[in-house]
Amino acid sequence: EPIGLISGQGSVEREIITERGEKATLRLSDGTKVKLNSESQLQFPSSFRDENKRSVRLSGEAYFNVKSDSTKRFTVYTSRASIDVYGTAFNVQAVPKKMRFKSQLRKVMSRCVQKKKTIILKKK
Repeated sequence: EPIGLISGQGSVEREIITERGEKATLRLSDGTKVKLNSESQLQFPSSFRDENKRSVRLSGEAYFNVKSDSTKRFTVYTSRASIDVYGTAFNVQAVPKKMRFKSQLRKVMSRCVQKKKTIILKKK
């Protein structure tokens, strides 16, 4: 059962940390679903309502099913890259010395910026 976040006044920074062998499923305030793998950490605001963008910070591995919003991109920041989407599903593995991004592109363009190099991923 996803953890539901209620949008309140202002935005408070939230953090979910999973230990070895533990996983977490949550729903962000914009409707985006996140499955956080073990030994991972996700930081995110309690509400994207007052923001002109949607962004989270990830260490470890997570699967994102991003709620589509053509006016606000969704960005995942890691220590090695940032990934921008407007609505799609993708997996990110961001651990020391390794960065993997796998997207199920649907109707959107994804952009992965890694060490000042931009990789544009488009649906075929």
